[in-house]
Amino acid sequence: MIRRANRLHLSQDIARVLRYGKSSVNSSLTLKVLANQQAQARFTIIISTKVSKKAVVRNKIKRWLREVIKQEMELLKSANDLVIIVKPGIKELKDYLAVKEVVIEVLAKAKLL
Repeated sequence: MIRRANRLHLSQDIARVLRYGKSSVNSSLTLKVLANQQAQARFTIIISTKVSKKAVVRNKIKRWLREVIKQEMELLKSANDLVIIVKPGIKELKDYLAVKEVVIEVLAKAKLL
């Protein structure tokens, strides 16, 4: 579980990141990044039913993403608000390690690692 201080959960904060944040795009994920005034980075994950109609599949993907974020939290350079938007292309990734590689690739592309 990601600590409460590292969760981005207010809808106005999420909307601000989606509107003003810089994008980093991959075939499986879109990452929106916006600098914040906090001491640490905050995250949220958006996954729609376009990815999968089954909640079990969507929840499994969210659990994998949260675990990668928790492991990579120490490597982040600065305090930012990050919104991870999951695309339907993530269904081709069959295991946790493939998802981890995609997340690290998107974070590196956004110059956060």
